Amino acid sequence: MRWAMLRGREHQRIGSVELVAEESSAIALCRGGAAKTYSHTDPNEDAVLFANGEGGSLIAVTDGHGGDWGAERALDSLLEGVAETWTTAAPACAEPAQWCEAAHAAIEDANAAILAGAAELGLPAAPTTLSMALLRPAEGLLLHASVGDSHVFRARGERVEDIGWAALRRSRCFYLGYPPELGDREKARVACEDLAGTRALLLATDGVSERGIGLPDPAATIAQLLDSSAGRAAEQQPTEACRGLVEAALAAQRRQRAGDNVACAAWIRGL
Repeated sequence: MRWAMLRGREHQRIGSVELVAEESSAIALCRGGAAKTYSHTDPNEDAVLFANGEGGSLIAVTDGHGGDWGAERALDSLLEGVAETWTTAAPACAEPAQWCEAAHAAIEDANAAILAGAAELGLPAAPTTLSMALLRPAEGLLLHASVGDSHVFRARGERVEDIGWAALRRSRCFYLGYPPELGDREKARVACEDLAGTRALLLATDGVSERGIGLPDPAATIAQLLDSSAGRAAEQQPTEACRGLVEAALAAQRRQRAGDNVACAAWIRGL
């Protein structure tokens, strides 16, 4: 398994974009295009991950609230707990229901990791979003899961839509970092779908979409980016899509003189 993670505590310069790519996956992270105008704990509280194996790719973004360590602990939990087994050539799970159960368990483990981190550091828990996607082309599998208002954008044909928690438009948004309660699984959106027709998947934190800060229509921006990069070499397309979305969000933040952290992970079919 080959993997990379970008951590907010390591990237704190306004306007500076860090990007890592391999094969069909790319990740990018930036503190933002302008200074934050709202109350916050750390300069950059986002983190982003990809893990590529013989059987597939796992991508994930997290957005911490109340400290950068919460976002990092959640991704560490995925990396140490499920990334290798999920991306291997012969995974333990075979049926959609099994994958959904595995995703719920991974979310619960990430939540436990944040609570353990709070106890270890002697700090209040840092509420954290999580959006992740597992893509296994041989099985035609797309597993996606999210808690909180980070995005899961899927491009299928000419259409780009958010299929994560943020798309539900419910009145209340939930986060990792709270003691488990009865009914907690209803606070996560988990789905196992057919990968057929999906040409790209982009995950992003709400720095791309926050009203008065980010883009008015991130999905439309992603559609334009995918169209413009279609003629490029296949290995360049994930990088171009990931970088393009982050830089578009940073430009919007500069125009509005209000910043937020931006993390993006991209997977594009065909490499």
